[in-house]
Amino acid sequence: MRQSDVGRMRRLAVVFLLVSCCLAAFGMGYAHWPKELAIDGAVMTGSIGACWMGVETWDSEPSEKDVSHIDCGVDGSDCSVVHVEVVNAYPSVYYHSDLEIQNTGTIPLHIYGITVDNPHTWLDVDVTGLDGVGTPGGSIQLHPGESLPVGVHVHLTNDAPPGATAGFELTVNTIQYNEDPLAEAGCCAIGEIALHEAYDIEFVNVWTGDNEEPGEDVGVTAVAAVTDTSGDGDDDLVAVSIENGYRGYEGCIHFDLHNYGSKPLGLYCETAEPAGGVIQCCVTGLVDYLLPGQTASCAVSAIVASEAVGSFSFRIDIYCLEYVVGASSVIVTEGVDVEFRGLMVRDNEQPWDPEGPPDLGFTEAWDYDSSGDGDADGLNVHVCGYVGYEGFIDFDLHNHGAVPIEVSDISIITGLGTDVSLIGVAIGDVLYPGASVPSTVCAGLTRLAGVYPYASFTTQIGCAEVQ
Repeated sequence: MRQSDVGRMRRLAVVFLLVSCCLAAFGMGYAHWPKELAIDGAVMTGSIGACWMGVETWDSEPSEKDVSHIDCGVDGSDCSVVHVEVVNAYPSVYYHSDLEIQNTGTIPLHIYGITVDNPHTWLDVDVTGLDGVGTPGGSIQLHPGESLPVGVHVHLTNDAPPGATAGFELTVNTIQYNEDPLAEAGCCAIGEIALHEAYDIEFVNVWTGDNEEPGEDVGVTAVAAVTDTSGDGDDDLVAVSIENGYRGYEGCIHFDLHNYGSKPLGLYCETAEPAGGVIQCCVTGLVDYLLPGQTASCAVSAIVASEAVGSFSFRIDIYCLEYVVGASSVIVTEGVDVEFRGLMVRDNEQPWDPEGPPDLGFTEAWDYDSSGDGDADGLNVHVCGYVGYEGFIDFDLHNHGAVPIEVSDISIITGLGTDVSLIGVAIGDVLYPGASVPSTVCAGLTRLAGVYPYASFTTQIGCAEVQ
């Protein structure tokens, strides 16, 4: 091959190589041009909901006396609430409503409680069909479209006032199935135990506990503060808190009441609980009176009685009164065949009346033979209470002899702190054989007498044969 041909071939090879490199470079630039890939999607969330359904009502009235009834209606704006009203209701009749709770959502749910908003202490409401609900880990699961039968049972107590409207409402509490019901159902409460005193008495040794087993602690009851609110140096207010309460949880507040003064003190308490019976309080150990130097060991139990959610409050008020710890008397008739019969005692306290005196005092009486002739012609009487307390001793003065008897004399000797009167029998009354005169001795306590106050009185009825 000629040299010129060889040079031409080399030049062609070089040109081919340069072209190939340019094409390769162009391809790399093309491969690195930007490009965005988009993915469009939509997330459709589920819904959780529970509604009251299938309301049916009935009661225990006989058909011929069907004058009252129970009405139930689902709330128009929130179907998880049902309103219940008993119309023309009266005690000793049982009213019932059969309902269903339906999962109206698209995901399973847990029913962890029913809140009963019942403002009436004289109206008993019981919800059935919820076994285990409201306890730790307790709930009922419903899948979409499933229903749970629930019964509502209503009864009026004997202290129900006439003409009142008996209404309340129920709310179903739910949460999605994979959440912790107890975390949502926790009940919190703030409580106060207040000592209303103008005397030398105070709280000592305050501590708390509950009904949970060790290692299973969920609820917590604690003392928030013990303070002196009156400024007299005595601790007269105990503030407590309950956290993570659930139905059946019982927090206990223990304390001692110490009378370090010189006067006997009567004690009574009043309880204020939240509406609907969410928290039910019970006071134990509170005695009727404390003598100087005595201590009473007491406790307040706060029981979570429903599955309500939220914060609630309760209060215990303990009141003090100066107390007459003993008042006694003897009523005597003598010399004739007259004796006491039909002995009964009562007082001016009316425990059923919240506006009446506290139920602290007591009156007792018993008959005996004062003259030794076999007749029940004497009465021993004890009247114990506070200033303003009145005891009544009812009896029949009976002539069981064969001759007429005339009441010739009545004398009443009172001691410090008593006001005594005799009603019924009067001077000049004649009791013929077999006749009786209904009578009453009224003994009121008007003031105290000394450090250890004993008030005494004697009523004497003199009788003689009619000549």
